[in-house]
Amino acid sequence: NNDILFRNFVEMLSGIALVPVNDIDSAWNIVKNYYNVKNEQVDHLIKYIKDNWLNNNRPLYRREIWSYYETLRGRTNNSLENFHSKLNKLINKNTADFLDVLHYLKECLILSNIELRRLIDEGKNKLKKRVYIEQDNKIYRLWNSYNNNLIN
Repeated sequence: NNDILFRNFVEMLSGIALVPVNDIDSAWNIVKNYYNVKNEQVDHLIKYIKDNWLNNNRPLYRREIWSYYETLRGRTNNSLENFHSKLNKLINKNTADFLDVLHYLKECLILSNIELRRLIDEGKNKLKKRVYIEQDNKIYRLWNSYNNNLIN
């Protein structure tokens, strides 16, 4: 039962990024009060989130940067993780030196510029899988309901 509560708690945490910036505090209060099981690790997680993301005085990351409300730009960092993985593999090689890393970064820049130009020229986005289109549509419907005061 605690595992289900914790899983829901984590999903709710990630959902905070989908609410309007001015409603983040309300959403945070709902989420942090949801998991009422005494757990030191959860307490540390709550403190971390509060200190780094939700601190009203000086958060490490401004809410406007991480809020995805009404925007469905890529919600995952798979591309970035892929880039970091390749870079780490290159750097961790015994033979990799500064020039190898620099050459790799230059290739990445060239390839990303080519891809950007292709997208601009064609005016097309990458095709999304059906499951992601359905998720995006569900989020849009929720945003519309929220904006029309049908849900709070």
